Amino acid sequence: MIKLFYFIKRVFSKIHKIFQNYINKKEFKYYGDNIAMKRPAEISGKEYIHIGDNCNIFEGIYLVAVSKWRDSSYTPEIVIGEKTSIGENCHITCANKLTIGKNSSIMCGAVITDIEHEHVPGKSLRETGLIVGSVEIGDNVCIGAGACIFGDKNIKIGDNAVIGANAVVKNDVPANTIVAGIPARVIKKI
Repeated sequence: MIKLFYFIKRVFSKIHKIFQNYINKKEFKYYGDNIAMKRPAEISGKEYIHIGDNCNIFEGIYLVAVSKWRDSSYTPEIVIGEKTSIGENCHITCANKLTIGKNSSIMCGAVITDIEHEHVPGKSLRETGLIVGSVEIGDNVCIGAGACIFGDKNIKIGDNAVIGANAVVKNDVPANTIVAGIPARVIKKI
């Protein structure tokens, strides 16, 4: 009886995955084949999000394409390259352009955004406008747990770069380097 229960559970799980993939292919700008997406916390602006083939996206991700904030309109574009893995509880926000290259790994709790709120004395962040830039992450990049990448001024992270855990990146990162710290600095060339 227990074996039958687990068999039925697996069958329904596969049917659910097929159905969810069918819906996602219609809602996202592009939703590749063989994507494993597990219980996101929030995905908004799906029509602006491109997810390549064979990606793994784990639980609790916030994937937000901001097309409107206060009185301003934006045309966001989030591109996640094929074979990229995004860990639990990551927060990815975009109002302009955010690209993650192929075969990249983003560990749990990372924050990647091309947005910064304006700082206006006496006003909360909800009452201020946005400063918008872009983030371009190359291929085969590894972003450590808790790292933050703030691209309010057009950041480029080169191929094969490694961002250390809890690093704060606000400037370009050259290809084939390891960066760490707050603010992130090159600590080694690969």
